Parts: sequence; structure tokens; C-alpha cells
Amino acid sequence: MALGIIREARKAAKLSLEQLADDVGLSVSQVSRIERGLRNPTYDQAKALASRLGLTIGDLDQTVTEGRRVPLAGYVGAGARAILFTEADDPELTVEAPENATDLTRAYEIRGTSLGELFDRWLVYIDDTPQKMTSLIGKLCIVELTDGRRLVKKVIKGQIPRRFTLLSNTEPPIYDAEIVWAAQVKDMRPQ
Repeated sequence: MALGIIREARKAAKLSLEQLADDVGLSVSQVSRIERGLRNPTYDQAKALASRLGLTIGDLDQTVTEGRRVPLAGYVGAGARAILFTEADDPELTVEAPENATDLTRAYEIRGTSLGELFDRWLVYIDDTPQKMTSLIGKLCIVELTDGRRLVKKVIKGQIPRRFTLLSNTEPPIYDAEIVWAAQVKDMRPQ
């Protein structure tokens, strides 16, 4: 948590630790530890604290993620075959957020085994922000190709300028791929 922001807001609202704890359904020791930065609240606890103190979740540190959800944006292939990207069946569908989630974090479900058989149906997380391809060289990324495929691959320089070779564990490389966009994978986890 942003150290001091909860304590300052509590004092500005003229609330004691006991009153705030009672209002949000936490123990006095929990609120005290949160105020002193000794523990992070769950997302629901942070929402309750923010609401009671006239703050927003954005006012609090990005480390508040336990119980936080991010959109499941769709599905990505992990093989070289033409698996076209599909949107999530339900645009309201969410999954648990990783610890490093931001408001721009999105999840995709892997469909395929080129990263290894164990990774089929895993979730990969990216931030939905533009990134320069030069910063993604050597990184595991979700890439969209000009033919509409979205794949999870390690990106390396291709033999042709502004083209890239895409690597996976069990499929042959895709050489000199033309990438529409790419985003570095920030986290992966089984469902």
C-alpha cells in the first residue's frame, strides 16, 4: 500500500482505528498492519477501505491484487498452424489477476502445445499497451501476424528487415514473420 495514505485519510475523516475497522469489517490489528505497510489488503478489503475513506483503488498502490480480476480477452494458439484468434465467448468473463496486474492487464487462454503439453489451457497475461518490437527481442510474447493468427512465441530477429523469427519448444520456427503487434508476456499460470 502507499504508506500513510490510509492513515492520513482516516485521520482526516476523524475516525479511530476501531471505528474504521468496525465500518469495513476488519480487526483493529488488520487495519493497523495495513496502515503501517506490514500487510497488503485483499482487493475487496482495499475497495471497502477506499470507499469508506473517500479514496479510489487508483489512490492505493498497485500491489493490491489478491481477489482482483482482469478481462479474459480471448484465446491464442501456441502452435505454428493457422489457429485464428477468437474473442472470449463472454466479454464480461474475467480471471484472477497476477500480482503485477495494472488496469491495462488482459489475459488470454493458450490453446495448443508448442510451449509444451502442460501449457495447453494455461493463462498468459499481457499489458494492452503499444511496445516497440526492438524491446521484445528475446522475450516470450503474444504476437498477431498479418494472417490473423495470434500466437505465444519467443521473438527473435528475422533474416529480413522488420521481420521476426518465432520460436516455441516443440514446433519448428516460423521464419521471417510479419508481426502486426506484439506484447510481452508478464505472467503465466494454470487455470
